Amino acid sequence: RGLGPFASTSPTTTVAALTLSLIVVSGTLLSLATLLEERRQAQHALRVRLRFEELLSRLSAALVRLPGDQIAQAFDAWLGRIARVLGVDSLTVFSHNPGGLQAVYSWTDPDAGGPLAAVPVDQERWARRSLAAREPVIVLSGSDDPDRGPSPSPMLPGVVFPSGGVVPLLGEGDLIGALVFASLADPPAPAALVANAQLVGEVLASALRRKQAEEALRQSEIMKSA
Repeated sequence: RGLGPFASTSPTTTVAALTLSLIVVSGTLLSLATLLEERRQAQHALRVRLRFEELLSRLSAALVRLPGDQIAQAFDAWLGRIARVLGVDSLTVFSHNPGGLQAVYSWTDPDAGGPLAAVPVDQERWARRSLAAREPVIVLSGSDDPDRGPSPSPMLPGVVFPSGGVVPLLGEGDLIGALVFASLADPPAPAALVANAQLVGEVLASALRRKQAEEALRQSEIMKSA
């Protein structure tokens, strides 16, 4: 008793000094924890970005090697993985031709409640709107979506996603198709998602354009030989 660094100070002064010391230490630890969390998030974002670029590179390489009538094989191998990295629950590729839109490939996460091969409700309507405007379309769950259809009945197949978007697939000014993505929850960064989807769309547009050219050539040869 009566010893120690605070022996010569009054109790009131000692309590105030201890309180200030604790505030300084707590503030320092909080700042350190914030910096560590920001670093963790930055490292996670970098890992996701590198994973996305790796998958996109592999998809591009696979599409270059395959003839047009086998493009769906590359879609089946890579688009589901890319969708998961992008954080979306569904991804559909539409091809545009004089007869309208045709779903070339559609992937839906089984955990989202839909069959793998089904094209979810609303996606074709979103694609038509995007192609008409020739620009990306983003639909959030709280937005007024004029293209949103009624929820499917329990007896009908299909899954309604409250949010999603479309990037048009263009090639030399021509409409090639559309890449539609959808989710059960709004994306945390819609602009970043659209930007990444556009990168995927550039790869898909090139492949679909080549596929359409090969199909047109085959059709021409058939008509000549008839």
